[in-house]
Amino acid sequence: NSGRYLCAANNSVGPTLNKSVEVALTVPLQFAEEPMNTSLLVGNTLSLACATTGYPPAQYQWYHNNTRLAGATQANLTVLGASINSSGTYNCTALSTSLYSSRTFGSPITSAAASVAVRLPAAILSFVATPSPAVQVGGSVNLTCTAAGHPPPTISFWFNDAMIRPSPVYALRRALAFSRTLSILSAGVAQQGLYWCNATNAVGTSARVIRVDVPRAPSFETPLSPKIVARLGGAFQLVCNVSGNPPPTVAWTAPSQSSGRRVGNAFVMSAVTQGDAGMYTCAARNPSGMVQDSTMLDVQEAPVIRTGLSDTAVELGGTARLVCVCRGEPLPSVAWHHKGNAVTPPSDQRYAVITSSISADEVRSELSISGITSADFGLVVCSFANVWDTRSSNGNLMQLLPPLPLVGRRVASNKTSGSATTSILLSWAAPAADVTRPAETYRVQYWRTGQSVRFTVTTNTSSVELIGLVASAAYTWQVQAENAAGTSAYSAESTFTTAATPAPEGQTKPFYNEIWFYGAAGGAGFALLVLLLVIICCRCRRKDDEGTPRVCVCTTECAWPGPRACRARTQVQVSIEKHQKTMQQRPSSSLAPCLRRTMHPVPQT
Repeated sequence: NSGRYLCAANNSVGPTLNKSVEVALTVPLQFAEEPMNTSLLVGNTLSLACATTGYPPAQYQWYHNNTRLAGATQANLTVLGASINSSGTYNCTALSTSLYSSRTFGSPITSAAASVAVRLPAAILSFVATPSPAVQVGGSVNLTCTAAGHPPPTISFWFNDAMIRPSPVYALRRALAFSRTLSILSAGVAQQGLYWCNATNAVGTSARVIRVDVPRAPSFETPLSPKIVARLGGAFQLVCNVSGNPPPTVAWTAPSQSSGRRVGNAFVMSAVTQGDAGMYTCAARNPSGMVQDSTMLDVQEAPVIRTGLSDTAVELGGTARLVCVCRGEPLPSVAWHHKGNAVTPPSDQRYAVITSSISADEVRSELSISGITSADFGLVVCSFANVWDTRSSNGNLMQLLPPLPLVGRRVASNKTSGSATTSILLSWAAPAADVTRPAETYRVQYWRTGQSVRFTVTTNTSSVELIGLVASAAYTWQVQAENAAGTSAYSAESTFTTAATPAPEGQTKPFYNEIWFYGAAGGAGFALLVLLLVIICCRCRRKDDEGTPRVCVCTTECAWPGPRACRARTQVQVSIEKHQKTMQQRPSSSLAPCLRRTMHPVPQT
């Protein structure tokens, strides 16, 4: 029945008169909903609500921190783009008001206050170093960090993943409400690096970084040694271990023949050569200065055996001489082993070791074993060692046996040497390679086929040239090998025929080659003359380039051209080994009116 009632009165003589009355049935107001505590980030929308029950309906008014909000007369309060200032307490009042007039009913009611927190995540506004982030050793620098946030953030400083606390090196102070300063009191190399400022509150964290540099001239963490040794052929590197701020640039100076190259701060040689030896200098530079250091590189060599052992044959009772030559630096030491036992000369008088330096990096060692017995045959080892390595060479000591028989054969042609003489080159196959039966010398025996006088020539090669042979004559020859253990049997006999070289008609014979006698002579006078000519012939001595007399085989032959022929031959053989002449005279029974003398040299051993 609540409402507005109107009474109207009128008559015929005047206007209608109206009068109204409002009849209100009131129900006391009560809050059905009150604003709630809330929090939000800056910039977000704030929404609060009030609701009441009762009659007539209520009219609302909102308050912020007990201050009336103009225009906030609705049941719901909305604040767009909330700011830090939007934080505080909010409440509303409700009052019943006539629907038809400004009349109110009863007293206003007030809601509970709601707490609103508008929060701002922590944010660092600035992080600066004064006077400069570059500080000299021993200097100081201030790092100031300014942050904002709601609630107010907590500011901390970090270095090398650890939070900085007050110490003799670091000091902390608060400059303003939202600012804090870190002071580095005495900067050193340890204080160089990245410094972090962290600002933290309940709704966020912010961080910034500053690099503090402590400029420092280059210095050697590890100085170079005055002298460094490298192994020949090995890999090697020289390291320039320097530090500084900023990091220094490294340069190397090396010998011109060096095979290495710079890799970072190191100088690397993949395979050291002798050309790598010499002076090396490392220079390090940065804006604060320069430093350098030098070293002498000495290239040394592991033992290298230049002359090693091989299988050696020695006759029973003889002396074995074994030689090893080795190069290395430092000069290698030498050790001998015979059949697995170390050779110690004082303990056995049959052993002798002579070691001498050939040069600064080469050594020669000789082992002598006298009075060889069958028990001495076996393995011999020479070993050389220095700081780099040990190298060995070995060979078997074996019994020397006489050579095996040879097979002789002619392999060269005749050569004309005079009017009635010629020469020939004989050669033969050396025996099969056998260290126990080596051929050291060869003895060649040859003779005119059908005659008994034989000539012997000794040589150390597998060929010999016979000169001054009779032309158009058949010869037989054989050869045997010799060594210290004995002599082989002669090879099978072989034959050869010299070339024919007849003298041209009417050619005058040289006086020193032929002497012709005409007329009859007594037997005694002819024999005396022949003997005289033989003596003159066999006194022949020729000297080689070194002034050593060459031994001659002297042969006298005479030949009568034409159908009548008489020969008187005197042959003389000179022993090479004893260097003395042995004369054999075998004149023919018949006398001849002609005599010819020919001389030819015999090779010496």
